[in-house]
Amino acid sequence: MKKILIIPLNLLLLSGCLSIELPDLENFSSKTPLSVEKISNFIKVGPQKRIALPPTLVPERAVRMPRVGETNPYGIKITAELELAYNTYLGGDGQAGLRALESAERQTNEAGTLWQISFLRTQILLMLGRSENAESEIVHMLKYEQTFNGHTLNSLALRSEVQLWIGDHAQAMQDAVSVLHAIGDWKFPTFYATPPNNLTALYSVTTAQLRAMTVLGGALYFEKKYDLAHRWLEAAEQLYNDVHYVSDHPVYGIVSTTHADSYYGRAVNLAFLASTELILTKNIAAANIHYKRGRLFFQKLGYIQGEVIVEAFRAEALFRSGQVIQGDLAAKKALDLARHYGFPDFIWRIQGLRGKMLFRQKRFKEAESAFRSAQASLDHISGALQGDHAKTRFGVGKEDIVQYLIKLDLRNKDYFNLFGDLERGRARTFVSTLANRKIEESRELGTAQAIRKFETDIIQLRLSRFAPDAFNPELIKHEELLLKQRDQLLMRLRETDPDLADVFTVSVSSLIDIQKRLGAEETLIYALPVKRNSLLKFLVINQKTTKLKTLGITMNELQEGLDIFEDSIGFEDEENEAVQALTSGLQPQSWVKGRIVYFVPADVLHFVPWGVFDLQTPLVVLPTGGWLLRSPKQIVSETPIIIVGDPEFGGDLVSLPGARKEAKSISELYKVNPLLGKQATELALRKKLGRGVRVLHLATHAQYSARDPLKSAIYLSQEGHSKALSAQMIFEKPLPAQFVVLSGCETGMGKTVSGEDLLGLNRSFYLGGTLAVLASMWTIEDEGTRDFMEIFHQESTDGNLAKAWLAARNSLKSKGYAPSVYGAFVLGGTEQL
Repeated sequence: MKKILIIPLNLLLLSGCLSIELPDLENFSSKTPLSVEKISNFIKVGPQKRIALPPTLVPERAVRMPRVGETNPYGIKITAELELAYNTYLGGDGQAGLRALESAERQTNEAGTLWQISFLRTQILLMLGRSENAESEIVHMLKYEQTFNGHTLNSLALRSEVQLWIGDHAQAMQDAVSVLHAIGDWKFPTFYATPPNNLTALYSVTTAQLRAMTVLGGALYFEKKYDLAHRWLEAAEQLYNDVHYVSDHPVYGIVSTTHADSYYGRAVNLAFLASTELILTKNIAAANIHYKRGRLFFQKLGYIQGEVIVEAFRAEALFRSGQVIQGDLAAKKALDLARHYGFPDFIWRIQGLRGKMLFRQKRFKEAESAFRSAQASLDHISGALQGDHAKTRFGVGKEDIVQYLIKLDLRNKDYFNLFGDLERGRARTFVSTLANRKIEESRELGTAQAIRKFETDIIQLRLSRFAPDAFNPELIKHEELLLKQRDQLLMRLRETDPDLADVFTVSVSSLIDIQKRLGAEETLIYALPVKRNSLLKFLVINQKTTKLKTLGITMNELQEGLDIFEDSIGFEDEENEAVQALTSGLQPQSWVKGRIVYFVPADVLHFVPWGVFDLQTPLVVLPTGGWLLRSPKQIVSETPIIIVGDPEFGGDLVSLPGARKEAKSISELYKVNPLLGKQATELALRKKLGRGVRVLHLATHAQYSARDPLKSAIYLSQEGHSKALSAQMIFEKPLPAQFVVLSGCETGMGKTVSGEDLLGLNRSFYLGGTLAVLASMWTIEDEGTRDFMEIFHQESTDGNLAKAWLAARNSLKSKGYAPSVYGAFVLGGTEQL
């Protein structure tokens, strides 16, 4: 054990100040990430060895946030607005904290203060569950810290924490290792002959190091690399111990500050450490020592959620170590605590964890009960009321709930529950995606506005209950009352505007109602979300029967086949070979038959070009099975068609002369004037649209955003340049059209979210009342597009879109066009206007 020299206080104060040697961060930049190989090697080498100090108990020094006029540990002077932001953050009032930060931001242009504002804003956004906003804020935080500190060490460490809790473990490890690699073999000093004159820099480096080590250990734990996780978590605990030894030292503590983050960080690190030890050694007694110390640090903060967190971690570790009975007892205890304190985000995760334990024990009825309880709890807090956006916590995520229920439904051959569980997963994804997003202003008034107000009040009440030492049973009762009042408003909204109600809450149609809706010779095919190495499975639903069909191709094999087809585009012989291979795997002729097939895809199946197959039954793609029962907002058709073609992009994007010809050709058919070139602006389009149009034909560029589907956009013109009209903008201010044609690049491509739903431009049009969307899946030759569209419009004058799609496909195929041309378009939404 290292000997610590204790220096009398009067001698310490009279001594000269010296600088503590710190790592050289002059060339460190977050813009130059380490290679995958270097990251892997760094993790395997492990942390530097430290001489262990005596273990510290919970430090005696009180923890409080910085006050106005003081300087925080980073050397930033605290203003009244920053003090308010700190206190509201610790008190759980995130919205008030954000308002205080906005006020503070308006009053300063100092890089250090702006960095702290951005840093705290990111932490508050995480607390509020707005992880996507937190990610956006990090861009500013990195810039400000670079200006203030000359490096981005702390911002990158915080970014790694954001990535950890949203489930991107690979990115979390990359950022954490980048921080630790930059710090190198530098060690936090535990002996000081004189007070250091660079205490702020010392605090900054140490805080970044602690955060990065905990994140790295946590990410490795989630990835089940327990040996490596234990080494990093143990090293982090030693460093936390050293820091708290110094901060609580009778002499050194005079010049150091204990920050709330260090208590919270150490508590979380101890929970991870205890869990890894329990899994590796199966020694419950030894692990309990760390769990107990973690609880003490949470208690010192007054963080009542900490007790639930520790017990849930313990339950998961017992489960992973094979001690299932003890794990179930721990999970029940965690569940009781979550119910007692009123923590809904914990309830569904812990029930999901119990379900996994019971399933592994083959206690299937009990497992199903736990999963259904988890699902009911999750449905109740989806969307704006969801506070915990972590992809996986305590070993369970939303996808796990759905996947296990599907397994149980299949085992029981319970297709009625299976249909409901599939629908519920999709509905939940949609609600969560649109949480806190603006939609059409006129529809936000009245009932919808009142629902938004209730949700704001519920979130505020919930966050204030999560604040330190804030447990109050009366607040839980008040929240339950607000939830009931919100539910009553949702029932009223569903009666008047079902599409809008789906934005706020999870709603599921029954299989019986779907079967009643299906006509003779009509089939609904519902793809099950399966693992990539599993065979594709479909529910085949008609008026009288529901059957399970298993194909002889896996999701991975289908992905490979689609990749080969995409690479072959432009080479007709190769295209035909790729189509033959896809046909052999999918065998669509065995299940796409009858008068019409409605298809609900999952995962890779979203990107299948159904038109390339030799089928004479039209196939219409639906977002959900319940779409067949949809009662959309009614659009008044004042104009038969509006056509937009080849907007002026001013060199921003490639011009589309073929789209101009296409627009002119269709305009002649309908005897209307198209919007072309500089005339193709959003303002001109909306003026022509008025209250609504029957057909809106958009022959222009369109692109999708894989990271954020609501940023998918079509491109118009504005002042001679390109103007993006995003899915989010269309949600907020719809383009009222009964039928939309998206004849442009990548318009049919979107993003599969949790393998359960396709989001993007199509859904934004649907929410505005659009009944059907015809979209191209890739760029095709101008002549082929023009021929397809001419025939389609000629054949769809009676409103039968499915018939028109099939006629156009067949015509182009008979003319000798390649599969990538005649099969490029997919019809979605409905068959008939």
